[in-house]
Amino acid sequence: MTSVLPASVINRRRVMHGLMLAPLWPALMPGLAHARSGNTLSAEQALGDLLLLRRGLDVLHPGLHRRATPAQVAAAFAAAERAVAGGSTQAGMFLLCSHIAATVNCGHTWASLFNARKDVRHLLMDGIDKLPFTLRWVQGRALITGSAVPGLAAGSELLAVDGRPMAEIAAALLPLLRADGQHAGAVGKRRAQLDSGTSGGAMDWLFPLRFPSADGRWRLTVREQPLLPGSAARGMTLEMTHEMKRDMASDMTRSMTRDMTVPAISLAERQRSLPTPAPQWSFEREADTALLRLPTFAFWNSNFKADAYLARTFAAIRGLPFLVIDLRDNEGGDDSIARQVLAHLLRTPYEAPAVRLESAYEQVPADLWPHLGTWNRGFFDRRGQATLLPGGRWLLPTSQAARVEPVATPYPGRTVVLVGPQNSSAGYLFARDLQRSGAAVLMGQATGGHQRGLNAGQLAWLTLPASGVAVDIPLRASHTLDEDGQPPPDHGVLPELPVAPLFEDAAMGIDTTLDAARSLIAGWRPGPRPRVAPTH
Repeated sequence: MTSVLPASVINRRRVMHGLMLAPLWPALMPGLAHARSGNTLSAEQALGDLLLLRRGLDVLHPGLHRRATPAQVAAAFAAAERAVAGGSTQAGMFLLCSHIAATVNCGHTWASLFNARKDVRHLLMDGIDKLPFTLRWVQGRALITGSAVPGLAAGSELLAVDGRPMAEIAAALLPLLRADGQHAGAVGKRRAQLDSGTSGGAMDWLFPLRFPSADGRWRLTVREQPLLPGSAARGMTLEMTHEMKRDMASDMTRSMTRDMTVPAISLAERQRSLPTPAPQWSFEREADTALLRLPTFAFWNSNFKADAYLARTFAAIRGLPFLVIDLRDNEGGDDSIARQVLAHLLRTPYEAPAVRLESAYEQVPADLWPHLGTWNRGFFDRRGQATLLPGGRWLLPTSQAARVEPVATPYPGRTVVLVGPQNSSAGYLFARDLQRSGAAVLMGQATGGHQRGLNAGQLAWLTLPASGVAVDIPLRASHTLDEDGQPPPDHGVLPELPVAPLFEDAAMGIDTTLDAARSLIAGWRPGPRPRVAPTH
């Protein structure tokens, strides 16, 4: 399925990939080992944890040197070992391990907030050291989306914290975050993890460790947005274009920069004022268009029945000519659910690309078992299943191309799917399959993930005994096999219609990408094009 975005939309909706990721080993290293706080580790304990992590990655990770050279990984460990020569703290070890994991350039390799030992989770999430507001990064700028303190309004721009510009803070935190490679979508994936919300939150658990508050207060420099976001933006007339609104906001905010001091608070206290709802699917109708939001495919501990929901929803929208699926917050989950959605959009059967599956081992050495967690310990023994390859990797049974059959009565209308850098893992695979099958036109930003394959599907977490830090390590690597025998592109999925959020839009509650999708659909309708007002 192909389409052309109206020229007026293209001219004012330019894709912004953001700043490319800085080198993954900046000169911030010496301070990390002594970052606030937690139990103190001796140099011997800290070094022992690093040696165990290095052994675990060497033995278990099938893509350790897939997107990072052996020299880069070795340099990361050597710098970490120098940093702990005088001992460390649990917080320092978490930051060091985050940086080592990020060096691998793998979206499933990270110092896991969720799998860490209980005392480390408490250190990361339960302290009274959080910013008392939520953030979203748009065009490299930090937008305050909700505030738990009086005098600080949502819609304001955060310029600096404790005198540090937000660009400096981002540059220090991005090398600690996970993504598949360093392509534009991977850079966006790292930056999206700085956003508040269920798929982000790094400003809550990394920022206070890297830049601790000295006295329980944060000194902010903000640029306020005098236009009320949301309701005020909706009240503007159709005759006022978005460009006029943004120009007005820009003119009014140039001289409204001020400094203020706010208290650090706990995450629980902030969530009482600014609750973060669990991601859930939702459906709404806008005239002749259905809007289906799919923020996750992860329902592991839920009674939610995706197949039943999809059957009901597609039955309800079958008479509508247009469908918008908002996938932008979907990091992944169960890829079989993604295929269920795809089946409702296909007109003909679709076969996903075949993959070659590899493992770094045939059997996990016994000395690592006590430090490993997983949901299926059968992953640790591949005897009788794997074939040794040149170079020491093990070939697992070849995965056949996944064939997806359309449902009996697929959706007959035209579909736009909104995508972005959070789409990785199963979210990326769904975007890839939508594009390859022609079932929808993709609009938005480059996705995370990687066309050449992922390290995913089977996972273990290695818990380091002295610090309690746990590092997630994928146990299986998939290598996508291109039909012409050439390696696939070195990036994620590139949407046919690139549109990126604009800061001025976001500050006023305008969804730039969804607005562009509505404009696109207006151009698809027969007859004179109606003027379309965004609804929010």
